Amino acid sequence: MDYTNEEMLEAIEVLGSAKQHGCRVRDDTIDIAEQAINKQIPKKPLTGTNITTYDNWTLLPLICPCCSRQVGTVEAYTKLRDIKEHFCSKCGQAIDWSEK
Repeated sequence: MDYTNEEMLEAIEVLGSAKQHGCRVRDDTIDIAEQAINKQIPKKPLTGTNITTYDNWTLLPLICPCCSRQVGTVEAYTKLRDIKEHFCSKCGQAIDWSEK
């Protein structure tokens, strides 16, 4: 059965509630499951501040919002992007490259 991320997060909340009411749930199980699901929800990369110049281009790093690893670059003036990854190879966070 396929569940949406929202349905899975709701199930985790139910697990947390069950634990509060005395059910036995390993302490880190809820945290691990919540982190795994949240990493599947794409997040916008952050724009870093370390400027690199290359062949008349001024490049800024695009950084994973979870672990701060570089996942791409953006040209400072034209805003052209070099997308390297759809998922961060360090932490697994899905990256949202949409223009919105």
